Amino acid sequence: MSNYFPVIKTKRLVLREIVDEDASDILKYLSDKEVMKYYGLEPFTTVEDALNEIAWYRSILNKRSGIRWGITLKEQGDIIGSCGFLNRVHNHYRTEIGYELARDYWENGIASEALGAVIKYGFTNYNLRRIEALIETANVASRKLIKKHGFVEEGLLRSYEFTCGKFDDLYMYSLLKQDFEKLQIKFNIIHYHSQFAEQTVKMWRDSKEKAIEQKEMHSFDRHVYFLNHILSAHYKIELALMDEQIVGMIAYHADEISQLYVHVDYQGGGIGQRLLERAKTESNGKLILRTFERNKNAQRFYEKHGFSIIKRGCENEEKLPDITYEWTNK
Repeated sequence: MSNYFPVIKTKRLVLREIVDEDASDILKYLSDKEVMKYYGLEPFTTVEDALNEIAWYRSILNKRSGIRWGITLKEQGDIIGSCGFLNRVHNHYRTEIGYELARDYWENGIASEALGAVIKYGFTNYNLRRIEALIETANVASRKLIKKHGFVEEGLLRSYEFTCGKFDDLYMYSLLKQDFEKLQIKFNIIHYHSQFAEQTVKMWRDSKEKAIEQKEMHSFDRHVYFLNHILSAHYKIELALMDEQIVGMIAYHADEISQLYVHVDYQGGGIGQRLLERAKTESNGKLILRTFERNKNAQRFYEKHGFSIIKRGCENEEKLPDITYEWTNK
């Protein structure tokens, strides 16, 4: 075992170096065709295959071109998967992240916990500024997982070839260090309750007035009534709560986002992104929304997160030019 290999501990996991003695554990899950489905290689069949894999992990570590952690549960030492970086470009401080996990441990948050720990290590200890992920279009679970950690889709790569194999279509995702740091702002998302009505409306009005540089046309009391009796009757409303302060809100249903606002002091901190992901997750695969043409920050935000312009008009009480956006789950 390398003296300098960094061990990472989380609530349930220990991420450690993979050594030759782990070959039988590696073979168990890398011989599963479902695990290997998106890995670019045929399922392993022998211990020698596993030893070659471990030797590759060791080589990228020695060449400083990557680092691969073995995923273990705290109560047992067996390797149940791996997660790490590959092809780090030193002068650009960027890398690609990847993982695999034994099928018995799917859908219980272990992959997410390991990925989150490795991402944090990369930005705080590994001096990275950008982490990328390349995921096959059909690998829906991994695409959802990577987006959960703040990665943003950048484009589609066709017939992409690695040293381990050739892939058809891959989505490229990326996460920048500054965006990761914003996501570390601690807040909870809760369902709307009328006890937060006045706080929510104040935050909403302040944010909107800043965005469009125009005073709200309705009275505060009428705005509260609209929130409690009209908006809440037609849309699901969720709030971002930080230390009992409302710092964001979203109103949506399966096909539309009606309102999305973030407190003026916390914009750019990942709150809007988290709220937006909630709506995407519970959508029917397509969402529409409108924003004011003069709200350039909102336009950049929505376009960064996969929304495209489908119409321009003036469908609002303020009589201001607006833009209708659409997002589809590709």
